[in-house]
Amino acid sequence: MKIAHYWEQQEQRWHDQYLQAEKTINEMETALRKIEDLAFKHIHDAAARDEVSKVVDSVWRGARS
Repeated sequence: MKIAHYWEQQEQRWHDQYLQAEKTINEMETALRKIEDLAFKHIHDAAARDEVSKVVDSVWRGARS
């Protein structure tokens, strides 16, 4: 009985940690998109805008070689 209770608590802790990680990821994504939007408002050079897009994309999809 004690072991079942332990695993239920452990599963709840893991679930809580997962939810916190999801919240953090969502906050980071929102901040990154705001930075990208701000950069696009102030950068008019197409090549520089492409570089900003590449940096943002590499954060979410990983750098492509």
